[in-house]
Amino acid sequence: MLISISNIKGGVGKTTTAVNLATAAALEGLKVLLWDMDIQKACKFFFEPQKISKNLYATEYSDLKIYEDNRFDKNITDEYDIVIIDTPAGFNKKIKNAIKSSDLVIVPTTPSLLAMRTYNDLVEKGYENLRLLLNGVEKKESHKKVVGLILNLPKNQYFKTYIPKSEELENMAFFQKNIFKINPSSLSAKAYKKLLHEII
Repeated sequence: MLISISNIKGGVGKTTTAVNLATAAALEGLKVLLWDMDIQKACKFFFEPQKISKNLYATEYSDLKIYEDNRFDKNITDEYDIVIIDTPAGFNKKIKNAIKSSDLVIVPTTPSLLAMRTYNDLVEKGYENLRLLLNGVEKKESHKKVVGLILNLPKNQYFKTYIPKSEELENMAFFQKNIFKINPSSLSAKAYKKLLHEII
């Protein structure tokens, strides 16, 4: 299964989603490739990777590999159960190719009307493999209103699972660890497991 994590807008949690979803899948026993297409190459920052070939890194999770190459080549995906592509913000040719080739495109979005507009921009481009993932959800009125708007969308356009706002997720970069290393029993870790089960 080929999954792209994509949004035209930056700062919505694409890399956080990619890293934690890939880890959840590896912990479930799936053979996983986490493909970092972002020029900042942030994915391996959250692991303790060892370089095993030109662009391929092994992590402490034996079933999870990280590949760093901004050229999209679907042939690389054949030997894995699940491939998760962390795309950069924007909408260039490489991102378009990844989206078109993916079985599923997860669009992480913060619960605000302005962030929702970027999801609508992708929908209007005619892609049918998009699903909205709400990130950083809090129990406040403005977020509840956005959730209400999302629930009016067709059910195949959004995930029932949402990722709650948490200090542990915000501290991932500080600790240089994924959420399952920081606190595997946290609400955030449970949310990513739930998201994985909703996908597979």
